[in-house]
Amino acid sequence: MRSTMRAVVKLAAAMMVAIGFVAVASWAETGYRVALPGCPETCGNVTVPYPFGIGEKCSCKKGAFNLTCDSDSRLWTNWTSGVQITAIDYVNGQMQVLMPVSRICYNESGSEEIFENYRVPNMFTISPEENKFFAVGCDASASFLGLTDHGIFLTRCRPKCDRAPEKKESGNCAGRGCCQATIPVFGLREFKLGVKSLGFGKKVGEFKNCTYVFVARKGWYHFIPEDLTHLRFGWAPMAVDWDVGHGNQTCESAVAGEGYVCEKSSTECVETTFDLGYHCRCKDGFHGNPYLPSGCQSKDLFSASPFL
Repeated sequence: MRSTMRAVVKLAAAMMVAIGFVAVASWAETGYRVALPGCPETCGNVTVPYPFGIGEKCSCKKGAFNLTCDSDSRLWTNWTSGVQITAIDYVNGQMQVLMPVSRICYNESGSEEIFENYRVPNMFTISPEENKFFAVGCDASASFLGLTDHGIFLTRCRPKCDRAPEKKESGNCAGRGCCQATIPVFGLREFKLGVKSLGFGKKVGEFKNCTYVFVARKGWYHFIPEDLTHLRFGWAPMAVDWDVGHGNQTCESAVAGEGYVCEKSSTECVETTFDLGYHCRCKDGFHGNPYLPSGCQSKDLFSASPFL
């Protein structure tokens, strides 16, 4: 199990480079600090930038932003159900986590059905722009049910096996053995994954008696026919957006009120999509971590840094 997890982490790291995820580098690599003084900057190969931190004294928002580094140097959330983090991007307000794959293995009647529920805390949302919903299997109906403050959103897809997929169909997740669907809603903090056999009996058993459903970053999963016999992974990387506001707090109200998180002199406030909160970023001509005191420094200063 541990070797499988490591393989998924390596695949996820490779995909971050391919799809442009801004994984933050440590102080030694960049020349500027990303964590509070005296706080760990890394856990394994994952950089932990403020407002996140390992331990309550090292994070901005006690609770959801307080992380744990285990004895195997893996980074975990302290959410109700711990989730492993493989990257944090403070530039775009996003992080990458590993989510388990759900599966159903049919009995002879082909009538089994499962639903798995997943939830992220306030200040976090599942990214609809960076993720997709996948189902790998035969003759099943797979569903993604998203729950938001504004309602319930449902999307479905149906992997079918009228014949066995051929090797040349690798990478093609268009219905035969694999299907995918977009996630159509912003502000998503909770979702349910469901899968139900369509009850086609022996036809299912010829190819595969299990169907797998999962959410993964766009571009990460490439279907191969062998996945119908044995899926190569039990976890998939999912992109989660985060902000530092309270509810639908605007930049105007945040700047005027108490608890404004951005370092004021060289940063600016950026409201997130659908007014879910705000991010901080360095002003033009500055570089660094905008959440730290004096975290944004002139780019001219960095050009002379002995660390670069």
